Amino acid sequence: IGSFWMKKMIRLFPMLLICSVITYVFFRLFDSNLVFNDSHSIVNFLVSLIFISPDVINHLFGTHTMYINASYWFIWTEIQFYFIASLIYFIKPTKFIRNYTLFSIITCLTNYILLRLITNINTTNKFNIHISDYYLNQYKFWNESLNIIRFNYFFLIGIFLYVLYENRDKISTRILLGAIVLIEAF
Repeated sequence: IGSFWMKKMIRLFPMLLICSVITYVFFRLFDSNLVFNDSHSIVNFLVSLIFISPDVINHLFGTHTMYINASYWFIWTEIQFYFIASLIYFIKPTKFIRNYTLFSIITCLTNYILLRLITNINTTNKFNIHISDYYLNQYKFWNESLNIIRFNYFFLIGIFLYVLYENRDKISTRILLGAIVLIEAF
C-alpha cells in the first residue's frame, strides 16, 4: 500500500505543483483588478498543494483558506477514491470490483437514507425524531466535504469501463455499467 501511494504522489504532485505555480503566476501577473482574489494568496497556493479540501482544513483549524482556483476541487475527491480503493484492493485484490461495488452501494444507500431523515427532521418531522442541530450540521458538513459518495459513480463507471475493455465478453460488467448509468440518470 505504501508503494501504491508513493506512485500516486509521484504521478500527481509534480503536475499539481506545476499547474498551481502557473495559476498563481498567471493571476498575479494578469488579474490586476483582483477579480480572482483567492488566486493571489500564497496561503491558498500552499493549501492547494496538500491534497486536502480547504473546507476540511478550515473546519478543523478555524482558518479561511480556499483553493487557488475552483477547478482544483476534484483532486480532493480523487484522493478520497484512491484512499478507499487502495484499502479495499489491498484487503482482497481478487475481489476488488465486487467489494468496491458493494461499498459504493452501501454508502450511497446509507447516505440517501440519512439525507432523507435529515430532510424529514428539518421539515415535517413525521417520525418525531429529535437530533441536536450540532450533529445535523456536522453530518451535513462531512457529507459535503467527503464528496466521494456524491461523485463515486464516475469512479465506478471508470472501473467498469476498464473491466469491459479488458474482458469484453463479460455480460455482467455491461449490465452493471448500464445500471450505474441509469441510476445516475434518474
